[in-house]
Amino acid sequence: MKIGEKLKRLRQNSRKTMKETGAIFGVAINTVYRWENNICVPYKKVAKKIAEYYEVPYEWLMYNATERLTICDDCNLNEDGSIEYKILELLKKLSKEKKNKVLEYIERMCAENERENET
Repeated sequence: MKIGEKLKRLRQNSRKTMKETGAIFGVAINTVYRWENNICVPYKKVAKKIAEYYEVPYEWLMYNATERLTICDDCNLNEDGSIEYKILELLKKLSKEKKNKVLEYIERMCAENERENET
């Protein structure tokens, strides 16, 4: 089961709307929609709050979440000119070696961002 299916099932079992769920975790309703439809997954910090709220193991919730290319809270991954879409389109043009270099850079930037958000 993908993370989106898990999140949707947890939300429905708690009898919460997407809007209520978004308010609980401090995100917009469209973010909850994207999570549940496997367009993106929550940041680690938010995912931990979700697991705690629903009283499920974080590891269970996030199992296979890395198969998703995008981890976001309020990203707009669509074709309307969003930066995420543009990045994905540009990545398609790179060789595997260059994609790996970009991935390494992004991972470093994410780690730096995570450290900044934890303080």
